[in-house]
Amino acid sequence: MKKLELKYPHTPKEDVAEVLHGTRIEDPYRWLEDDKSPQTAEWLKQQHKVTESVLNLYPGRKAMFERLQELNNYPRQSVPIKIGDWYYFSRNEGLQNQYITYRKKKDGEEELFFDPNTLSPDGTTQAYTSGRSKDKRYATYNIAESGADNSEYWVMDTETKTFLKDKITNVRGFGTPWYKDGFFYSKSEGVQDYQAQDKNHRIFYHKLGEDESQDTLIWEDPENPLRYHSASVSDDEKYLFLMGFQGTGGTSIRFRKMDEPHAPWICLFEGYDYDAYIFDAYEEDCFYLMTNKNAKNFRLMKVNLLKPEEENWVEIIPQRDYLLRAADLVGGKLIITFIKDVYSHIEVFDPDGNLLYPIQMPYLGSAFLSYHEKEDEEAYFYFSSYVRPNESYHYEVALNKLTFYHRDPVKAEFADLVVNQVFYPSKDGTLIPMSLIH
Repeated sequence: MKKLELKYPHTPKEDVAEVLHGTRIEDPYRWLEDDKSPQTAEWLKQQHKVTESVLNLYPGRKAMFERLQELNNYPRQSVPIKIGDWYYFSRNEGLQNQYITYRKKKDGEEELFFDPNTLSPDGTTQAYTSGRSKDKRYATYNIAESGADNSEYWVMDTETKTFLKDKITNVRGFGTPWYKDGFFYSKSEGVQDYQAQDKNHRIFYHKLGEDESQDTLIWEDPENPLRYHSASVSDDEKYLFLMGFQGTGGTSIRFRKMDEPHAPWICLFEGYDYDAYIFDAYEEDCFYLMTNKNAKNFRLMKVNLLKPEEENWVEIIPQRDYLLRAADLVGGKLIITFIKDVYSHIEVFDPDGNLLYPIQMPYLGSAFLSYHEKEDEEAYFYFSSYVRPNESYHYEVALNKLTFYHRDPVKAEFADLVVNQVFYPSKDGTLIPMSLIH
C-alpha cells in the first residue's frame, strides 16, 4: 500500500502559561478553546479537509456507511414508566434525531404526547423530563439546543400538551423536584457557554407564572465555589434535602422541614469522603440511605430524621463482597440490585431488610429498574446483554413475576450466539470472571 503523504494544517502556538501550585504549565493551544472564533472555525475546516481526503480513498466507504445505516434503521422503544393513570414511553422509528414520547392508559390506545423533533428545523434540540408536579399535571423539561451543555427548563401542562411561559435559562441539569406550585433547581453563577467554569452553584425555587428573576434563593456556598448542589423533596413534602457534590466523588446531605424555611440546615452526611443516596421509607420521618461509608461495596441504612445522628442509624442491607449498585422501594418491597461477577443479580427484601427471594434473570446481562413510585404494585426492568437486543420486562411485585414485554427488532441474527461465564485465577489467586461469546 502506498504511503500517504499527509500535509496537516499549521497549528499556531501562543505564549500562554500559568503557574499552578508552584509549577509552570504551558498551554500554547488555548486559543482553540474559543469555539466561536474565526481562527478556530478555519482550523477545524482544514482538519476536516485532511480527514476526508484520507477516508475518500477507501473504495468501500459508501457501502459500509449504507450497511451501518441499514443495521441502525430499526424501531427502538424505551421502558414504560407509570405516571398516575398513564404509561409513558419513548420510541424512535429508526433514524430520527430524537425519540418521540407516547402515552397510553392500561387498556387504552397509545397517543402521541411530545415530539422533540419539532423544536428545531434540523431536529437536533434535545428534551428530557427532569421533574413532575405532585398532582402529575405539570412536567419540567430540560431543553438543550444541538446537544449544548447549557440548557433551559421549560414547563409542560400534560393535560393540554403545551408549554407554559415559564423558562429557566442557562442551567446544566440537576433535576427539578416539585413542591406545591413550583419547583427547585440548581444553577451556576454567570455561566453562558461551555468554556466557562461552573462556579457558585446555587439552588433556587421557582413558582409557576413568575419570571425567573423573581425566583427565591434557597442555598449558596460562596466559600466553596466549585461544589455542586441539588435538591430533593420527600414524598410527603415534609422535608427538603440538599445534596452537595465535590469533584468526582463525595457527597454531603443536609435537610430541614418545609414548614421551617428559615431554620438552620441539619447535617445528615458530611465530609465529601464518601457517597450517599437517600430515598423515602414507609414510616413517617424515616428514610433509606445507601452509602459506601464504612462499606466499600455499599450498604443500606435506615435513618430517622428525628434522631439523625449516625449512632442512631440502623443497618438494613449489610455490605457484601460484591457491589450493591441500586436500591428501590416499590409495592411494599425493597428491590436490591447487586453486581456480582460483572452481571446483575436482583433480590427482594421486606422493608426491614429480611431477604424474601431473588428475581430470576432471563439471562446473563445488565438489568435496570425503570422509574416508579413506592406505592406502585408493578415496575418495568430494562435488560441488555452481549448477544441479545435490548428488552424490557414487566414485574408484578406481589407475585414476584417477571413477564417479557418488548424487544427492539434489530436487523441481525443472534439466535446462535451463546455467552458462557468462566473464571481464571490471577497472580494472587483471585478469580477473575470472563465472558466467552461463541
